[in-house]
Amino acid sequence: MPARGQVASAGALMVAALALHVAAMFPAYPGQPPSPVAALPHYLAMFVCLEAGWALAAGLVLVGGRLRQGVALGAGLGLVEAGLLVANVLGGFDEGTAGAAGAWLSLAGLAAGLAGVLWGASLVPMGRPVPGRARGLEVAMVLAGLLAVAEFWPSWQSGQLVFRAADGSLLSAPVNGFTFDQPLGVALPSTLAGLAIGVIVVVAAFWVPRQVGAWAVVGVAVALGSQLLEAVVGALEPVQDYLNGGSTSGIDVARSSVSLNAVWGAETASVLALLVLAGAVIVRGHRRPPGPALTPGLLPGVPGEDGAGEDGADEGGAGKDGPGATVPTPPQAGTGRATGTSGPAWPGSGS
Repeated sequence: MPARGQVASAGALMVAALALHVAAMFPAYPGQPPSPVAALPHYLAMFVCLEAGWALAAGLVLVGGRLRQGVALGAGLGLVEAGLLVANVLGGFDEGTAGAAGAWLSLAGLAAGLAGVLWGASLVPMGRPVPGRARGLEVAMVLAGLLAVAEFWPSWQSGQLVFRAADGSLLSAPVNGFTFDQPLGVALPSTLAGLAIGVIVVVAAFWVPRQVGAWAVVGVAVALGSQLLEAVVGALEPVQDYLNGGSTSGIDVARSSVSLNAVWGAETASVLALLVLAGAVIVRGHRRPPGPALTPGLLPGVPGEDGAGEDGADEGGAGKDGPGATVPTPPQAGTGRATGTSGPAWPGSGS
């Protein structure tokens, strides 16, 4: 059982992640020109969603006494967020605005959150993937996750931008948020973020205890939700605000338009499916009665899984990960069985 101070320190790192994300909203953030996140509604919506994810992770650890669940949520959220924020920072290098303090504060917040995840994971057994353990809900979760990956890279917007040339003539270009058409510094981290979505969801489907995997999927959904929300708010903003932080840069605003397309709708449906399915796995674990004594010989090193109960007492709601949790006593010689009880580019493109 981890000491109370150790659990508190893991939660404190996640609180620091939340605080640094909030602080990052006020200095300049990469763009043309650099503008505070708080002044750009689409970026503000994205940050608020990410902050809600880190607040939930910290709350699970510090208030709910569920260290494993908070760590899993933070891992899913942080690994996907890493690709999204790095894409913004590297895009700033292409624009010459990488020195904007908002980007670096947000990265510092992400680093604090991931440090809390790693520290928390070192305090308790987190489980491991077990081949063949996926069932109906988990299989459906994998399918929804793979669809989310396929829909993550294409553009979520349609429309066109109209520019006025020096001679007064008008030039138009279609809105293009396709990840692989972006500069390498933006496309690469966005590609890795998409791959992280798929890998996390697939691994989570086979994870034991199942609730730990489900909470990681919730973290992925929160990160994706931040992008979907950014796209919605951006489509409602004036074109010049959404594209370049208020600078017209030759854009004929009256003739330009940006709107959401069917890919955004499909991605939204996939993310909602991930949330519903992960929630069902979590609720199922809470409703299942505590399993009997652990059987390390059957599934060594896997907490709360004994082959008879679904997730065991720890994940079934009878025990918690924080201070005061009970732990199994060592196996008795010759029995192999324990005798105790288990006690988180182009705006809105998905990049």
